[in-house]
Amino acid sequence: VSGGGEFENGDFLISNGTVIVANSGTINLGSGTTVNHIIGDVIPGTVVGRPDIPLDADYQFMYAVGIVQVGGTSAAYLAQKGSIVADNLTINLSQKRDGKDIAGILGNKHNGVFTLTGNTTVNAAVTGANGKNFAIYAKSGSKINAENLIVNSKGTLYAVGLDSESAVDADRSLIRYQNATITSVADQYADGISANAGHVEALGDTSIDVTVNDAHGVISGIWVSDGLTGVDLDAHVTMAGKTSLLLKSGGDNTVLSGVESVGASQFTDLNITLDTQGHQQTTGTGIRASKEDALTAGKIDINGRLNIDVVDTTRSGSWNYVRADKGGEITLNGGVQMGVNYNDPDATAILAENADSRVTINPQKIQVVGTIEANDSAVVDVSAINQSRFVGGTVTSGNAVNNLTLDDSTLTFMPASTKIFKLARDAASFKTLTVDGDYTGANGNLVMNTQLGDDASPTDRMIVAGNTSGTTNVNVLNAGGAGGLTTDGIELISVSGNSDGVFKQHGRIVAGAYDYTLHRGEGQNNKNWYLSSALSPVDPVYPTDPT
Repeated sequence: VSGGGEFENGDFLISNGTVIVANSGTINLGSGTTVNHIIGDVIPGTVVGRPDIPLDADYQFMYAVGIVQVGGTSAAYLAQKGSIVADNLTINLSQKRDGKDIAGILGNKHNGVFTLTGNTTVNAAVTGANGKNFAIYAKSGSKINAENLIVNSKGTLYAVGLDSESAVDADRSLIRYQNATITSVADQYADGISANAGHVEALGDTSIDVTVNDAHGVISGIWVSDGLTGVDLDAHVTMAGKTSLLLKSGGDNTVLSGVESVGASQFTDLNITLDTQGHQQTTGTGIRASKEDALTAGKIDINGRLNIDVVDTTRSGSWNYVRADKGGEITLNGGVQMGVNYNDPDATAILAENADSRVTINPQKIQVVGTIEANDSAVVDVSAINQSRFVGGTVTSGNAVNNLTLDDSTLTFMPASTKIFKLARDAASFKTLTVDGDYTGANGNLVMNTQLGDDASPTDRMIVAGNTSGTTNVNVLNAGGAGGLTTDGIELISVSGNSDGVFKQHGRIVAGAYDYTLHRGEGQNNKNWYLSSALSPVDPVYPTDPT
């Protein structure tokens, strides 16, 4: 241990590169202190003349700077405050023994408080097999208050940058910081931030970079859960500034998750990149809210911009950008961008499944490439404004979006670039958008595909179970049809409720010798909208003047 500071009243220890407050008192490490804790191979043998005392103890868990509870058990004793104060603290910790766990900073005491100003840097690494690394670890109701955190966490079995863990409601742990840069790397499992029934609060910006090295590895940028096995407490993560998550595969068949919340999570601006680094068969999720076995469902609120994208050069991954299941709720209140650079219309952009699950996008500009799906009584409510754009190979897979508003915005059933290479499609490839509630168009735009022919022509469709209102422009693209004469017409839009909305044809629709016109149905079909054909007009040929 190097640096300047003071030791105040209480119990403290300095042993083998470890600074410990044992239950109570304060250690002030001053400014610029460096703690080096390097753990090598076990030193064999015993102390000369004392065969009962080994030269080296092979502890399962080691840490560099900590506040721990030892000694008495009375309420008054346990309530005593233990504190560590430091400015611009640096911790270098490494462990090379197999099957061991480490922490750079450990709080393991109710009323244990760290006050860390300036830049706090933790470089912690486990290189022995099956080792776990908890770089900054708050548990048992301890509090870690920091200005700027720079964390480099490396493990073999597991690594995490920040871990806030609680076991009982009266002892809620908290990690609160201004800004943080977190790098976490492990062979099998890795997290950037983990809140296991504990709380994490960021007052400023957070940058997280997580990599898993082995095939079938699993990582999360931010993991929020109701606690370890046998614990069921709500946790929360609050990010007031900009949050950036970069999740990287180091092998095939990895699982990448940006934010997983079985608890309450609030963000301002959130940017997530899922990067396969050229590996194959990756499964990735941007944000997910779920209940699992918790008492309360997970919730994610994003009040600023959300951007989720993928880097997958092999195009072999399976991607879901936003997911709510088992009662989870996600609310997006700012601008939304999903899958724009990856540009795969068959990626699952939004998925809600199971009763009480809900995804709500409040009126904002939205840029989405991918599908929108709701299953098993789940709810998806989308309100798009300001020239928003949806491009999806499947808008819903036989399921329903509950309410949809297109305000000066466009929904495309399949991108034009796909059609260039596949002008003719079979009936199974056409898509149906089901709106289980109401649809509103305010100069909205639908781009639909039809294999233009007779009444039985395969086509994209829109089914509205509720009411329609406003005006929507409809652009119909011919998907390889040769044209044909219709009788009742090709049904594009079906409405079960009040059909007050107007769907206007945008551009000429032609196939072979036939022109098609979009119009409202007649009689019992007057709620629906159809394409009807007629032979294209032929320009008259005038005789030549013989003179």
